[in-house]
Amino acid sequence: MKIAVHGGGYVGLAVAVVLADVGHQVLLVEADAARAAELAAGHSPIAEPGVEALLGRGLASGALQVTNDAAAGGAFGSVQIVAVGTPARADGSTDETHVQAVAAAIGG
Repeated sequence: MKIAVHGGGYVGLAVAVVLADVGHQVLLVEADAARAAELAAGHSPIAEPGVEALLGRGLASGALQVTNDAAAGGAFGSVQIVAVGTPARADGSTDETHVQAVAAAIGG
């Protein structure tokens, strides 16, 4: 199955590398170009046991690709996983700006 995972943080990266490791074709979409480049080079920005090894294995096998182009992610897979940050605002409500931006990019 072709799956796009939007967000290269703790949740998105972990989900992407595991899905690639079990045989899916995964496009990891990270909005930050510098972070996307680090991920594409096989370097994990998070400290989670085993993630960097799975990242390297997925990239080497071709099961995992990395981009910073959200529209490419939207066109890639029949499954779209949105795992971007939802920080709290000063009033305690959830800032859904990043989720809305991904949804707009996916929807065209």
